[in-house]
Amino acid sequence: MASVLSVAMFVTAGVSAADLPSIVKSNGGETLGPQFKLDCVTRPGKPQNHADRFKVAMNMHDHSQHGGHDEHAHHRAMMENKSYKVNHASYQLPDVKLISHKGEQLQLADILNNDKPVMLNFIFTTCTTICPVLSASFHQVQQILGDEVDTVSMVSITIDPDYDTPEQLMKYSKRFKAGEQWNFYTGSYNDVVTVEKAFDIFRGSKMNHEPITLIRDQGGQHWTRINGLASAEDIVKEYKKIVSAAN
Repeated sequence: MASVLSVAMFVTAGVSAADLPSIVKSNGGETLGPQFKLDCVTRPGKPQNHADRFKVAMNMHDHSQHGGHDEHAHHRAMMENKSYKVNHASYQLPDVKLISHKGEQLQLADILNNDKPVMLNFIFTTCTTICPVLSASFHQVQQILGDEVDTVSMVSITIDPDYDTPEQLMKYSKRFKAGEQWNFYTGSYNDVVTVEKAFDIFRGSKMNHEPITLIRDQGGQHWTRINGLASAEDIVKEYKKIVSAAN
């Protein structure tokens, strides 16, 4: 489930403490994340970068370790890396169908090949490390774009389709206050793995996933691939470069 990290990210993004319950709870009052204390995430001097925010969250959250081995160690190493790399690639879209958090079944090509630029990432809802950061960044992208947000299509595809049903993705979308332009998708295990492989995302296990954001202009053939935990500001900067180059 979502860790305190997602809460900390929202606080540093300007969401007030009064808004926190609506982020971590569904309308029915079901807690979607672990219990936390507001003073732990709103105290003065809170860290501002991804790595420090992650350290605070890890100190407050009891991550399981197996046989003395921390299965999130490699993700912590990613969080320590403040840089990101950008490259460009073309991908052949596979002929598969996915199901949105709203219950709509669509061809992948119809999801991505619309009349808007696309921002795409891969997450899973029980991830407690880099996924909350990726999702919080998309949440902040919405805020930065403001009225322009309706001109872009934001897509998050789960890499844990066995657990992430449309209902689970709906809860997740509400936690991160996703707008109408931001849709979450799941599907059969084989179809999701096919999509992961098509975008060179598949790493054998969800625990080995990497923080990657993909951006493409409307109708374009080439994707900008951001490898690393880029900030929302950096994502918007790359997005505006793409849009400007296309005009």
